Amino acid sequence: MRQQDGRGVSQLDSLIQVMAVTGEIPEELEGPELPSIFEDLWSEFIHLANTTQMGSSGVEPIQPSEVEAWSRLTGASFRPWQVSLIFDMDRARRQVLIENQQKQQPKG
Repeated sequence: MRQQDGRGVSQLDSLIQVMAVTGEIPEELEGPELPSIFEDLWSEFIHLANTTQMGSSGVEPIQPSEVEAWSRLTGASFRPWQVSLIFDMDRARRQVLIENQQKQQPKG
């Protein structure tokens, strides 16, 4: 999956980009099942991540106020460790997006 095509983009990079844009995991990236304790949190994270805006430096991070608003609007209830995990997942997601963006920029 790391082998690059003629544009210098690997299949893995392409699939990660599809996942970032659609919020859905391509079949090729399916891994072991998520432990049931994380299923609801993962779903909430995907929904939250899909509400973030693009800024001048890329995807904006999920803000605490957005988590709070999401909770009020949807009735989702998060424990403190879950909120921390949402922010950790968001940091990882944005890092992957930044790395993919840097790989796709022409080298000058």
